[in-house]
Amino acid sequence: MRTSPAVPAIIGLAALTVLLVFGITAYSDYKAVTPAPTPATADGTGNAEQKAPKIDFANPSIGPTDAPLTIVVYGDYLCGACGDQEKTLLETLKEFSGKFRLVWKDLPNETAHPGAGAMAEAARCAGLQGQFWSMHDRLFANQDTLNGSSLPALAEGLNMDTNAFQSCVTDRSAKPLIDRDVEEAVALKIDATPYMFVGTRRISGAMGAAELKTVIAAQLEAATPKAKP
Repeated sequence: MRTSPAVPAIIGLAALTVLLVFGITAYSDYKAVTPAPTPATADGTGNAEQKAPKIDFANPSIGPTDAPLTIVVYGDYLCGACGDQEKTLLETLKEFSGKFRLVWKDLPNETAHPGAGAMAEAARCAGLQGQFWSMHDRLFANQDTLNGSSLPALAEGLNMDTNAFQSCVTDRSAKPLIDRDVEEAVALKIDATPYMFVGTRRISGAMGAAELKTVIAAQLEAATPKAKP
């Protein structure tokens, strides 16, 4: 018996409610692994300064959760450089298949790209029905013509309850998820999009395929346990 598209939407909304009410930061169905903590320093207020992204079940990801390398990308759907970087990442993911996990975080820049926040929320609304990456890819593929009125057309053909999707977009139900990422980006002193954490390496701005492959190879080597002589 085929499950109604409304079922994953209801489950997704319930998960979002749990996240917002209880502030869960542990792993769940995705078995997301939070990177090993980096020694923190005081930020002048007595609080520990955040050094690396935190990853939990609210963060969309592709690739094995137990991959030796994690790449975290902060991006904006209306940022041209982010669109270029996305193509490079997907190409690289195929070359290093199974060796790294790609995690997406939203950092819409409304000042430079009005409406970017709405695009990020639309992708997360699709994610509540298990279609985040499909919507994510469609948003980047149609980057030059994106606006609020184009979202219903982009949602067509995806295995979703379109009414639930539109309600989520209209009610801005996913905005708190975007706000979490933005707040973390500020804490990490991120200064541009795209911005990547490739293992222990921080990269501000887009990186070409050849250079990115070199960085990934070096990080994979560093992450691989050395055999004892």
